[in-house]
Amino acid sequence: MSQPTFTTIRTFDNSTNAHILKIALEDRGIDCFIFDEHMMTVNPLMNVSLGGVKLKVRTEDLEAAKSILKELDDTPYTDENNEVLHCPNCQSTHIISGHRSTKGAASILSGITSLFFMVFPLYAKYVYKCKDCEHEFEMKK
Repeated sequence: MSQPTFTTIRTFDNSTNAHILKIALEDRGIDCFIFDEHMMTVNPLMNVSLGGVKLKVRTEDLEAAKSILKELDDTPYTDENNEVLHCPNCQSTHIISGHRSTKGAASILSGITSLFFMVFPLYAKYVYKCKDCEHEFEMKK
């Protein structure tokens, strides 16, 4: 009996997003496994050397998992009124939610401070990002 082989389907910088996608894939019948989650939890600075938290599927399920991921990626985001979100720059619906932005004065100040004190930068601003025009934006309430 041969051992099953696994293929990384996606990598993450935190385990929460990996678990959300794992649940979505398992709900559609694809067995998933998360690798390096505990190492990243213990020491987040290991992200670069480990390559992030990895979501893996059995190699024989790879094509089905890719198809499901494409379907999920192509589903547009909606707001609390169930209206589709659009990029304010180009009106595209191809949006990434929870993008970690490095633009702005606070990010620059955080980077300088982290270099000066040799500490891990603490500031993070999460925004929406358009996949088509790369525009980063926050939703107005």
